[in-house]
Amino acid sequence: MAQKFTPLERRRFLSAVETETTDGSVMSPLASCEVSVLTGFMTVSEKGLARLAKRISSWTAGASQVKPCATLVVLSGNLGSGKTTFIKYLARAFKIKSKVHSPTFVFVHEYHFPKSNAQFLKLIHIDAYRMEKRSDVAATGIKQYLKDPQNLVLIEWGERISKWIPKPDLTIKFLHHTPKLRKIRLLQN
Repeated sequence: MAQKFTPLERRRFLSAVETETTDGSVMSPLASCEVSVLTGFMTVSEKGLARLAKRISSWTAGASQVKPCATLVVLSGNLGSGKTTFIKYLARAFKIKSKVHSPTFVFVHEYHFPKSNAQFLKLIHIDAYRMEKRSDVAATGIKQYLKDPQNLVLIEWGERISKWIPKPDLTIKFLHHTPKLRKIRLLQN
């Protein structure tokens, strides 16, 4: 079972991102923590998204050490809400050199971690937007990916296939807020 977020980890996640109010003023990390507790969402800029990805890379690395299977992260949100952008930042945080592309039409992209990464060998990026039936999910090879504890499996639109995959270790929900800001909610299972 994956480790749980402690109150300190939650606070670190929240202090790692820029939080802005609806009038555009920047809030302090403590204020953003209070907002997150009340609404469940944090508001982040592009720069904040990169910092959040870095924090989550640390968390996933720790979670993988206590699991007999892959670490599974589901990303949900409307088109253009930042899911693929977040995965690009997460790959960068793990020092993956390959350029990250959306796998919308091919369903799956595999990226290899640098040899210096002791936790994971592969980042598996799956896009479930076009998956409509169990056979679509099976065709991706997801069952094999999920068996390997050295895989970090990221599924965009994972809610579309939730009945055919295990419960994720972490769900990240993305919402549009303004053209330059996103609202993000972290849900740990």
